Amino acid sequence: MPLGTIGALILQYKYFVMVPLIPFAQPFVGMIGGLLSRLDIMELSVVYTVLVGVALVGDMVWYWVGYRWGERFARRFGRFVSVTPAHVAQTKKIFHRYHAPILLVSKVTNGFGFAIVTLFTAGLTKVPFGRYMLFNTVGELVWAGIIVSIGYFFGEAYLRVHDLFGRATLTVFFILFILVTMGFGVYVRRKLERASYE
Repeated sequence: MPLGTIGALILQYKYFVMVPLIPFAQPFVGMIGGLLSRLDIMELSVVYTVLVGVALVGDMVWYWVGYRWGERFARRFGRFVSVTPAHVAQTKKIFHRYHAPILLVSKVTNGFGFAIVTLFTAGLTKVPFGRYMLFNTVGELVWAGIIVSIGYFFGEAYLRVHDLFGRATLTVFFILFILVTMGFGVYVRRKLERASYE
C-alpha cells in the first residue's frame, strides 16, 4: 500500500487511530492531539472527548478485573502490567483511608503507565463504583485538559513563528519534550517497581 494511501487513511480515521494508542501512551496522544487541533487538522473537543472516554473505559476495566479476580489475577498475570502481589499489598495498606486523593492523583500517574495497580486495587478492595468513577472522572478531566493544552500551546507557538528555522526549532523542542515526559514516566515506574521488591 503506497505511503500516500496510508497517510490518507490516518487523516480520515484519525480519531479511531487514537483509541488503541491511549492506553499505552496517553500523554503522547493527548499532546499530539492538542497540537493537531491548533493546526486545524483535528477538532479539539473531539480529541478531548476521545481521550477522556477511552481512559475512563480503561479505568472501568481495571476496576472490574480487580473486583472480579483480585489477588488471583495479580499472582498469575500481574507481572505483565505492574500489578504484582507486592504492589497490591503496599497499595492496600493506605488505600482504605486515603482512596479519594489516591484516585485523583492516580490519573496523572496512570497517564505514565504506572498506576494501574491503584485502579485494580480500588476494585479489589470494593471501593463503591460510583465513588470510584466520580474521582476518576474529575481527575481525568483535569489531566486530559493539561496534556491537550500543552500540545495546543505548542501549536499556537508554531503558527506564530514564520521562519523555517524557528519552526524547526519548535518542532525539535516539542519532540524532545514528549520524549522527556515519557522517559520520566518510565524512570519513575522502574523506581517504584524496584522499591516494591526491596
